[in-house]
Amino acid sequence: MCAEGLTRGYYKQPEKTAEQLRDGWLHSGDKACVDEDGFLYITGRVKDCFKSIQGEFVAPPPIEAQLSDNIHVEQQYLMGRGCSKTVMVAVLSAAACNDPRN
Repeated sequence: MCAEGLTRGYYKQPEKTAEQLRDGWLHSGDKACVDEDGFLYITGRVKDCFKSIQGEFVAPPPIEAQLSDNIHVEQQYLMGRGCSKTVMVAVLSAAACNDPRN
């Protein structure tokens, strides 16, 4: 995202600001693409691993990919950095909402 209007940077830490704000853009660590209409889409993470509070390294993409094969799940996100436990967040699909077993 364009950094103008988002932040002036880190307070009294110009070197950290220079790492995050380059050429007018905030480098958040997300991967993105811009479509032919100029819309920006988040497509992944630059650093696809995080270290859990228990000290284990976790790679979300393979875990999220397994859940993405489930017709009852529309979106999923594995989070854990800064959390006491690694948590999977899922958005149910229309198929899940219409399933009489639910």
